[in-house]
Amino acid sequence: MTAAGAAGRGSASAEEPEAALDERRGSGVDEPPPGISDPPPEAATRRTLLLGLAATAAVLVAAGALAVAGASDPDDAAVPERIGEEPDGPVDEVGSAPGEQAPDDIPTVEPGEQPDVVEELDEDLVPDEAMPLPREELEAFADGPPVDLADMVGEPLVVNFWASWCGPCADEMPELQAVSESRDDVQVLGVNLEDREDDARETVQETGVTYPLAADPQGELFQAVQGFGMPTTLFVDLDGVVRYHHTGPLEAGQIEDLVDEHLEPVNG
Repeated sequence: MTAAGAAGRGSASAEEPEAALDERRGSGVDEPPPGISDPPPEAATRRTLLLGLAATAAVLVAAGALAVAGASDPDDAAVPERIGEEPDGPVDEVGSAPGEQAPDDIPTVEPGEQPDVVEELDEDLVPDEAMPLPREELEAFADGPPVDLADMVGEPLVVNFWASWCGPCADEMPELQAVSESRDDVQVLGVNLEDREDDARETVQETGVTYPLAADPQGELFQAVQGFGMPTTLFVDLDGVVRYHHTGPLEAGQIEDLVDEHLEPVNG
């Protein structure tokens, strides 16, 4: 091969890239320079997806930040309407759910007054002093006979509820014995309440009482006369009506004073 031929081929090889480059420039297509290949279609798709996910995440973060900022404002979160603004709908009464009216039976208490329920409870705790004594037969105490309360109507009567498990009751029983011995114008009846018979017998022996005794093992009479503490003493008039109800121990002098105050004697 001659030098001219070699030079001719070398010149053609050198001019070929320039012609191809001029052809691309004329076509208006922006292609990478020689030696750099185009990215595969899969890589371009992944890059597009990543950019879309990043944009979506940014939007969500921005929306969450706005929601937190709005809830952190106590005025906007807790008060639907600003002070001085008219509400959009009807205002229900205090304490009622939207669309419901408050009950009419809720009591209102003025300043300085006590609620009605307290007054009712107080009335329940205070026994009725002017109440008829139940006309029933009480069970016998120990070896004694049953006692019919109806047979005791017509003479002032002092009914005393006692039990061996009640210390003040045992202290009071000798006082009642003294009244029964000193006053012939009043009857005294002791009613043993919900007690063990052996213990009750022992209490009677220790106190030395001799006035009539009866038993109320189930507490039925005690409940009927609204008893609520021990000892309990009833002062019953000639007609069998309870005129005074006392809870707690009494001395002989106090018992006589209450008899004179609340009970009319037979010859009165």
